[in-house]
Amino acid sequence: MARGRALPVTALLLMAGSAMYSMTAPAFLTPSGMGRREALQMVGSAMAVTLGVQSALADAQGEPTVAFVKNLPRVMKLQDAVDKGDLKAVLRGEKDFKRLNTYWRNDPQAFKYMRDLSEELLDAAYEGKADDVKTLYAKYVSKKEIQV
Repeated sequence: MARGRALPVTALLLMAGSAMYSMTAPAFLTPSGMGRREALQMVGSAMAVTLGVQSALADAQGEPTVAFVKNLPRVMKLQDAVDKGDLKAVLRGEKDFKRLNTYWRNDPQAFKYMRDLSEELLDAAYEGKADDVKTLYAKYVSKKEIQV
């Protein structure tokens, strides 16, 4: 969900400009001797750098934080449904659990733990195990990032 493409395009133009500038011969001196191979290597490395910027840009725009701020209140509202044993309401919150789990996507271990925990919770709700849902929900919301 990159919100802009100006940074990668600007980086590519700057790299191409510097490559073109370095290929021109300085005044009153012999040419630098850059061949086609060196020029292609420079262009290739500039493209690799530019493509790497896009994925880093998505995290720099705060997507994990947006997922956390937007979906945590929805998951926390399910506390009443969990306490009452309203498993249908818990199942309706499946998308909120999955979206909130994306907060931990940059930490593979934490992401796997939270994803597995939410899947286990939703499976228990589907099977009608209200006590298991209460236990798993308490475990889910006891994560240190949620407790802050």
